[in-house]
Order: sequence, then C-alpha cells, then structure tokens
Amino acid sequence: MAAEQGVPSIQGVRRRFVEARGVRFHVTEAGEGRPVLALHGWPQHHYVYRDLLADPPAGLRVIAPDLPGYGWSGAAPHRWAKEDVGLLSRCYARAY
Repeated sequence: MAAEQGVPSIQGVRRRFVEARGVRFHVTEAGEGRPVLALHGWPQHHYVYRDLLADPPAGLRVIAPDLPGYGWSGAAPHRWAKEDVGLLSRCYARAY
C-alpha cells in the first residue's frame, strides 16, 4: 500500500516511518512519558487503538506500529515469529 494513501487521521497523533530488520514500519504515537507499546492483532492495524491514541493516559507515550504486512507497514522479507515481535518491542523501547 502506498505510504500515505488512505492512512486514517487521528487528531494529535504523530506518525512516521522507521526501518527495522529490512521492513519499513508505519508508527503512530501520542502522549508524553513512559513508552507503552500497543501491538494489534491479526488482521488489524494501529487504528484499533484510535481511542487510546486520541486520549492517551497522563504520563504515558502510546506507540502503536503497524506490524509487517499490515496497515501501512511493508511486508517482511521472512516469516515473523513471536521472537521477532519481542525483538521489535525491545527496539521500540530503546528508541524512545
């Protein structure tokens, strides 16, 4: 899917794209403070957290990426496993 085409807008939410393990991830975030990673299920994308992103709890920064092959993130060049999602979680926590 084209990077910007059809991405739902949520007021006050920051969006960007980051590269990790050969995948271009679409990441949304809102709020300030301790990072909380919100991972969607299958076959969904970040928009399932629209209410949380629109009004994040005080003191928390909600980070909701689109996982590989979903939403506006690119497809993974390999199969993703639980270990990859765990690695992704640790990478986001360190990056923020």
